[in-house]
Amino acid sequence: MKANRALRTLAVAGGLTLLALHANADGTVLCNNYDSGYGIWIVQNGVTNPAPAGTMVQVLGGPDADHLSAVTNTLGVDGYTITSGDLNAMGSGTGSFFDYSFGPVAGVTASNNAVLQVVAWYGSYIGGSAVWTQATGSDPAPSGSPPPTPTPTVLNLPGRIYMFYSGMAPIHGGVTGAAPTPVAPAPLGPGPLGPYPSGSLWLSITNNRNGTVTPTLHGTEPGYPYTLLTNTDLNSPVWTPRQVLADTSGSGQIGFDAVSTTDTAKTFFRTAIGFQGINGGDQSAYDIADTDGAVGPSNFVEIVNFKIAVYDKAGNRLTNMPTVSFFAVPGTGYPSNSPLDARVIYDQQSGRWLACGVDSLSQQIVFAYTTNSSPLPLTDGWTKKVLMLAKAGDDCDSPTLGVDTGGVYVSVLRFFRTNGVAVIDDNVIACMPKPGVYQGSNTMTVLTNTTQTANGDLPTWKVQVAVNLDSAPLGGWAWCIAKGLPQGTGTYYWPGTNYYRRIQWTGTSAS
Repeated sequence: MKANRALRTLAVAGGLTLLALHANADGTVLCNNYDSGYGIWIVQNGVTNPAPAGTMVQVLGGPDADHLSAVTNTLGVDGYTITSGDLNAMGSGTGSFFDYSFGPVAGVTASNNAVLQVVAWYGSYIGGSAVWTQATGSDPAPSGSPPPTPTPTVLNLPGRIYMFYSGMAPIHGGVTGAAPTPVAPAPLGPGPLGPYPSGSLWLSITNNRNGTVTPTLHGTEPGYPYTLLTNTDLNSPVWTPRQVLADTSGSGQIGFDAVSTTDTAKTFFRTAIGFQGINGGDQSAYDIADTDGAVGPSNFVEIVNFKIAVYDKAGNRLTNMPTVSFFAVPGTGYPSNSPLDARVIYDQQSGRWLACGVDSLSQQIVFAYTTNSSPLPLTDGWTKKVLMLAKAGDDCDSPTLGVDTGGVYVSVLRFFRTNGVAVIDDNVIACMPKPGVYQGSNTMTVLTNTTQTANGDLPTWKVQVAVNLDSAPLGGWAWCIAKGLPQGTGTYYWPGTNYYRRIQWTGTSAS
């Protein structure tokens, strides 16, 4: 069956070559998965079925994994839309299949090796094969009578292709024809990824300090395949699958192979507009900025030691003021001095801006939130309060802000000094439930983590509660990540272990 399919494709392809009078020196491949026998599948709500009609498929190729582009056949078609007749086309339980003749691989000369990948998507469901290397064929010039026959090589797909719900735009370069009608997304669990209804997937990355990192995926479900993808250019829509593994042991985690840091993007922050923010002259008195900022619907807010400023998205500064005035809590005398280590975020789910800082004299935490989705005006568009988190004999440092559907979280590190050396005492997290936190409620649960492992606590330096934009169910988890105490001494030290913990709401109480 595979042989007949290949012969039929070549016959059609040869005819197309004559019609188009197309000749090129690029290496060529057949654009079908019949020859490999590996079908395309979709995973929805934990159920795997052949990819439905309307699924779009594209073969990508190039000289290396960082330079892949669509393989376009001799009529200019760069992809295929699966029809109902393509489902289980090689027999029951074989998946869905595609065939759009053959085409040249850009940047690869005839009969040389090319790097290839097949990607598929259906609405917000996306999948891709592992990247592989194989030899290409040729497409000689149509001269003589009869003209020479093209000799594209069979597409050696390494395995099945599974599409999963991603919530993102397709990772394709553009397929000829209209896009398919998006399907309703699968219901998600409390974790950041789907389609696993009961799962909460999260990724930890270990720096091996040898130019590689080792990713571990946690919260996996037994039997499901998981794909690790990397990208060296975040402007490119194509992510390169590096490894596909399944949780065969039922341990709830998968350890991927080490990945070279040269295979991943060097930066995750790109902008088309550059503009000057708050500078030393604006700060007036402090030479350590401790910069922070956040983006909302219409504005960018920057906050540093001593100053806060609001910009439009073109980079024009709209207003600014000293943080000691901005955080002023009416009728309290707080802050008693300029707040330091200030933080700001935008709560996308509730349409509110949040900010906090350490009162540098009292060591209490000043906290502010907006009455709507605009950070303006700074003078009276924010509600301010004091979070009494200071501890006698301790200094407060490194406050962080987190938010999810359940609440707003402010974490603070507390430390004391012994013979001039800072000693970490503990971390506290103020948990303020929604929607009360935005309605003037003072309800707050304060959780404490000491550095004493004998108490069952973790030896952490700084705790960050995740900014989670997913719709977690009532009573769902809030996730925390913490940097462990540094290892080594003097010049030779490195960051400690990353730790994770969860917070759960019961009514308006957190634990």
